[in-house]
Amino acid sequence: MLKVGGRLHRTEQIHGATVSRMKLTKANNTVIATTSRLEWPCSTGQSYYGRGPIMLSWNYNYGPCGRDLGLDLLDNPALASSDPVIAFKTAIWFWMTPQAPKPSCHDVITGQWQPSAADIAAGRLPGYGLITNIINGGLECSGRNVPQVQDRISFYTRYCGDEIFGVDPGSNLDCDKQRPFNEGSNVFLDAAI
Repeated sequence: MLKVGGRLHRTEQIHGATVSRMKLTKANNTVIATTSRLEWPCSTGQSYYGRGPIMLSWNYNYGPCGRDLGLDLLDNPALASSDPVIAFKTAIWFWMTPQAPKPSCHDVITGQWQPSAADIAAGRLPGYGLITNIINGGLECSGRNVPQVQDRISFYTRYCGDEIFGVDPGSNLDCDKQRPFNEGSNVFLDAAI
């Protein structure tokens, strides 16, 4: 057990990294906060579930987002949903900010990102599917066949289509054959705690 932010967490070794998980429940959403990135420790009594237009999640996203926006989102994560201006700032931050090894969603969709040899080997190619991988890869990519992925692709292609924007949606729309960026790291939501 490891004590971080006044809470006890179960720790284990996964792919050579020490990973700590805690399970929180709020409004029927299971939330896991990780302490494997100790530079963004979980605050006592706080949950880091999806908030805002892009659903900012995890303490390791709330921490750097808050730092860059000049806010303490680790101690006050609810600001990402209770203040509409802050909510959209968090969405814009997530969309525009690369988080190594992940590129920014903006760079992918505007064609500014080019895959490395490792990305190509992992099936991570430019297109809308890579954005799903950046946002939810550990949950929705690599053959997981999650229904909401197809729903989002349908919305995306509808908006791209002639009735709305009249642009080509491009190729690589899903992430089914892409390995997540976080594969082998600290994001394991389906584990029992």
